[in-house]
Amino acid sequence: MAKNYLEEIQCPKCKIRPKPLKWLSFRSWACDICNHSFDTFKFYGKCSKCKHQHKETMCLTCEKVSNHLDFYPKSRLDTEKSKPNQVVKNDIFTPHKYECPKCCITNYLKLMVNEESKYIYVCNNDLCDFHLNTNRMTSHKFLSLEGTLGGKQLWEGSKDKCNYFHSHINTKCLDCINASKISMLSFFTHFLTCNWGACYHTIFNHTIKPYFDDVEVLKFLLKQHKFFKPGTYRNRNGYFMYPELDRYLLRINNSKVKDFVRNEFH
Repeated sequence: MAKNYLEEIQCPKCKIRPKPLKWLSFRSWACDICNHSFDTFKFYGKCSKCKHQHKETMCLTCEKVSNHLDFYPKSRLDTEKSKPNQVVKNDIFTPHKYECPKCCITNYLKLMVNEESKYIYVCNNDLCDFHLNTNRMTSHKFLSLEGTLGGKQLWEGSKDKCNYFHSHINTKCLDCINASKISMLSFFTHFLTCNWGACYHTIFNHTIKPYFDDVEVLKFLLKQHKFFKPGTYRNRNGYFMYPELDRYLLRINNSKVKDFVRNEFH
């Protein structure tokens, strides 16, 4: 989050900007659920104690309630459009938009490398610090995450046989296997939304079934309701599921994924 984030925020009704370190400021805003006082804009509307996500905020100057996101400048909420084309071309974004579980904004996620040289997906909103860690690293260079949609090349390695195209993973190369696991968010999203039977089964049998082992990615996807088909139900923990997907998930080789599905839905 930017250090001067309060200076870019103002009430959409009275246009007054909150003043930090004053007794009459947004830092004294209280959670509607647990009454805990916290800086609503530092935590992007999410209570720092009970983690409840507030969609509305009351201005403590004019005492009028507005949508929480309306307090932020549009340029900060739509970071993708605000970036120069030459920068976007060098970045790797997911081909699908996801609802961030922290800031609730629907946008593309960006693939980055953290300090440990492991790949993570980060929210494309500069005010949000949400990240999804794959806990994987690879020496291969990512070119795109759109290979599951149009047969584009996802990554390239030092050898020709390591240049990945749709459903063709070099099973003898650990870097290729790790790259496929890093890309699993896009693979699985395409699997959820695919209507072409041949593609649907190929992605599952050649990529998801043998290599999907990240329960955190599965948890993230199972709360993205827009990707689910008619007949979907929601369990007590807010995860979405439908019978066909349940059967496919129980066929995945990884035992942790299957145990999670059994514990949540059976």
